[in-house]
Amino acid sequence: MKKIALFVIIFVFFTGFLSAQSQVQNLTRVAVVDLNRILGHFNYNSRNQRHENNRQAAQTEINQQAAEIQELHEIREEAADQSNYEEVSRLDEEIADKTENLRNYAVEKNAELEIEKRALDDIFTNLTERMRTATRRYAIDEGIHIILERGVSGVIFHSGSVDITEQIIQIMSMPR
Repeated sequence: MKKIALFVIIFVFFTGFLSAQSQVQNLTRVAVVDLNRILGHFNYNSRNQRHENNRQAAQTEINQQAAEIQELHEIREEAADQSNYEEVSRLDEEIADKTENLRNYAVEKNAELEIEKRALDDIFTNLTERMRTATRRYAIDEGIHIILERGVSGVIFHSGSVDITEQIIQIMSMPR
């Protein structure tokens, strides 16, 4: 009877130990990836900044030309008040020319910026898809259950040991 009781105790202890080992092995593994660093590595951020600079430069030029046209309108009003109809006529032509030039410039720049923006969107989509693929592959290979994006989704702190950004960049940099 003592042997059976001892066997049951050992069996219960051993199964409890295996269960505890199983619990330890089943802990959720978490990692963090920094999307901004990945985008920067592949020059997306600089391309995006260049697009923003181009957009701002175009807007500045449009504002400057619009201000010149407004100034011509004011000069025209003064000429009209002085009954200088020859000057009014000349200014009307200049205002019409500058307005047409501004309209053409705005249409042309908006078309250029739209093409540039679409190209940036395509690059972003491609990079994020490649990042998802690389992240998924890395997670499967390394047994990681959850990967969070750093700086988003409420990650307040993470240990550097869970940051896999560099590994993802390496995978994405490999030839396909």
